[in-house]
Amino acid sequence: MKTVITAIIICLIAFSSFGQQYLSVKILEGADDVNSDLDQYFLLEVSNNSPWGEHIDILVTNNSCANISPNDQVKLLHKLYDKTMEFELDTFYLSPNNSTKFYLKIYREPNTPTNRWNCKSIKASAKNGDVFSSPVIITSLVPNPNNNN
Repeated sequence: MKTVITAIIICLIAFSSFGQQYLSVKILEGADDVNSDLDQYFLLEVSNNSPWGEHIDILVTNNSCANISPNDQVKLLHKLYDKTMEFELDTFYLSPNNSTKFYLKIYREPNTPTNRWNCKSIKASAKNGDVFSSPVIITSLVPNPNNNN
């Protein structure tokens, strides 16, 4: 009986540890700029909730927007900056149970088609690729400046 109970406890611990995500990303501030501006800035935060430090990469991709026709979507460009906005963000070390803020700049070329949508997926990854955060999605409209703010 002790063996069965011990096996059940070990399985429960293994399942609870396996399902945890130690990295998380959240949006702290959305873009306050006028929608028709070429550049939009978002303040985000990445947290390392593990008992060990990690070298972190922030992965940003253009995704297909759900329930929006592909003809009504456009790819936008992006850059990552540190919290001072002085340096582009690269791989960085994040101590255990710590977090850091960073900026995401989403921008478009002047000739980008208007009245189109873009969906960006932002997630954190440990440098070794073993740990990922859940993605945060930012949906943006590229408005026609003649019809919008």
